[in-house]
Amino acid sequence: MTTPESSLAAFYLRPNQPHKSEVTAEHGHVYQKELFFYLCLVLNNWEECRYWTIGFEVTDLKKFDDIVAEFEVNNEEYSFFIQTKHAAHADKKVTRDHIIPQPGIQQKNKSQEKSFEINQYYEAVVKSKKSPNRTSKFIVLTNSEIDLDETQSTDILTIVDESNAVYCELFRELKDRCERDMKVIKFAKEIPLSGGAKITDAFFLDNFSYISKFPSSQELMIINNVLLSRKYRNFPTKNFFKVRNNVFESLSLEKDSEGKLLISVSNSTG
Repeated sequence: MTTPESSLAAFYLRPNQPHKSEVTAEHGHVYQKELFFYLCLVLNNWEECRYWTIGFEVTDLKKFDDIVAEFEVNNEEYSFFIQTKHAAHADKKVTRDHIIPQPGIQQKNKSQEKSFEINQYYEAVVKSKKSPNRTSKFIVLTNSEIDLDETQSTDILTIVDESNAVYCELFRELKDRCERDMKVIKFAKEIPLSGGAKITDAFFLDNFSYISKFPSSQELMIINNVLLSRKYRNFPTKNFFKVRNNVFESLSLEKDSEGKLLISVSNSTG
């Protein structure tokens, strides 16, 4: 199968390219794997999706290395660069000051600032390879709540109804089946940084977003089983676990040997 010439796969998802994964807590790694599996199932079941390619732990991308999904829908090409931030204790809220740290303000939870501070993601997007012929989305998602109740947050950060139809379709199963109040959060305008600097780059502001209160690992597992049962109606439920384990074992083997898993599927081949 040949992917479109404008695909970033040739740059970011080079087959057999060795890499070394960052250290990830076990609960975070489980979360990544369930999301990876979800995206594989959604893209494979999507009739309008002609091809899809997914990379796992693509460390060339620095801050967006967890999952890279490339696919074509209705002759339009897309790249989704996804970073997951799984909190073992999801009750820890993320605030505006974690995202845009204020000089002289000591945060109670410094790990939240390290995980969500905006400038690191801006720098990663600016340095990323872009193609003018495809739509690219950069997403940081978390099972924690990003709290926008503070009045000083809403003038910069805003909850949006994502207008991109493909973006909506990719996560539709999660919104429909999960009781969590999952929200897409973007920047309403330029982003003020410490020292008087600002982020005004239109590409970044248009294509970067956070997703707040994303489903937990357990919720993703349940939804994945639903998607499996829809695809394989006569498939015994016990075999779902075999499918899941085979996929995850491959991921672990590839990660342990410092290889990178690259999956390419053409829906035309079944």
